[in-house]
Amino acid sequence: MQQTQQNQQNSAQDTFLRAKAAYQLGDFVEASKHAGILHAQFPNETPIQSINGIIFSRLGLDAQALQDLSNAAETMEQALKKDEENPARPRIIDQFSLVCTALCNSLVRLDQPEQALQVIDRALAFDPDRTDAIAAKAEALFANNDQSGAIKLLEDSANTELATIRPAISRGRIALAQDAKPDPDIISLLRDQSERVGVPGMDLIDALRTLGDLENHAGNHENAFSAYRRAANLRRGEYTPEKNTNVTNGIIAQWTTEEMSKIARPNPNASNSTPVLLLGAPCSGVNELGSALGQADAISCLGPIESLGLIAHRVFDAKQGMLRPTLLSPKGLRGKQLETGAKRYLKQSEAFAGPETKLTVDTNPINVFHAGLAALMLPGLKIVLCRRDPIEATLNTYAADLPGHFPYAADLMHAASYVADCNRLMDHWASVLTDEHFACEIHTVQYTDLENDLIGSAQALASKLTDSDSVSINSASIKLPTSLQSKNYRTRLKQVEAFFAHISALP
Repeated sequence: MQQTQQNQQNSAQDTFLRAKAAYQLGDFVEASKHAGILHAQFPNETPIQSINGIIFSRLGLDAQALQDLSNAAETMEQALKKDEENPARPRIIDQFSLVCTALCNSLVRLDQPEQALQVIDRALAFDPDRTDAIAAKAEALFANNDQSGAIKLLEDSANTELATIRPAISRGRIALAQDAKPDPDIISLLRDQSERVGVPGMDLIDALRTLGDLENHAGNHENAFSAYRRAANLRRGEYTPEKNTNVTNGIIAQWTTEEMSKIARPNPNASNSTPVLLLGAPCSGVNELGSALGQADAISCLGPIESLGLIAHRVFDAKQGMLRPTLLSPKGLRGKQLETGAKRYLKQSEAFAGPETKLTVDTNPINVFHAGLAALMLPGLKIVLCRRDPIEATLNTYAADLPGHFPYAADLMHAASYVADCNRLMDHWASVLTDEHFACEIHTVQYTDLENDLIGSAQALASKLTDSDSVSINSASIKLPTSLQSKNYRTRLKQVEAFFAHISALP
């Protein structure tokens, strides 16, 4: 018995160390797998809450990160205040600062800068020279409309011997947010920092993408592309475009109107809300449109929840796929299975949604592979197809700071292939799921319309989805990320242009 407990402790420690090592290398998805295993076994342990919350924050799953980060910060702060003679105090302060910094960053992204400032000040009270916490506070100050305070804080940090890459990244991000031509000194600072030896992988990725955005904004497009390429080369994960295309071909060949019509569908569930899937290629505005829709009183944006993919795997035994297990055919599906899957999906959705929610919006990018399954499971499903010029989508996928599992973004042509697969799947679902047997309500939104008026486009879509003209969306804080224009990178995109020209010429 004692030996078994010892083995479990060793196994948990090994898993924790693997999660930590993957995180430090910038492989956040691999880190989340190990942290998730630990969290399922020890959900109330402070170290597990810390690393799980930090990884979720880094993946951009901010709402999901808040509870673990808040709980861990509270526990560590109490320990620091209670016992000032604890020999482990320096290590606890270090971990407390990491947790508060992640929590601050998530709160800023959730448009809660005042709460973010309160959190980060708690960390700086124990270690006022902590540069990653200083950088996080500067970005929170800027988000709270204190531009001068943010810049002064970073300038003061730059004048100390402890200055590191994180304040330089924050200076670059604030410069970008100001929407003026970047200061060459800030570009030089970030370039110098990115050339340092021994910079942690995740910091180097952030620095290079910020440097690329600054160079792009300054019109130095060759320098920008070089920075984006270096950042892309640091991405983790394997991707085989041929395999993903084969999966796409299989879905299109098997998930036909004829085959899907043979499946006995479950009765409509007694749910208070109707599910909506936002589908699109990467960088097509899905996340921003989802966030804007979520500002309406009757709509809750669930974000990129993993529900459909997990249900495909656990309920329907999906095994094949490139990025996630994917159900390649509807053959053999049973009504009881579909009913079970529907109940699980709706239960998970309602856990994130508010009590008055009429529509839940799911923005998981992998859902484009699962839309047929969702249509069979969920009578009354609504789908929104987010469309963007494929060359623009490819370039921005390659250059963007995508926080999740996007290994195709490490290579420009892999990104192009993935964008093409997404577009083919959207074409397929638009053709199949409008059949009267499924009667899915499908809407299309163009990225150019979102660029011209994101809030207006979201409000018009919300009115269609809710069948009401009284829906109101008022949030100027939600914006599309700055886009790279393909016309500025023509010499780098010749192969991409030829690829999509070939795709367009196919019958």
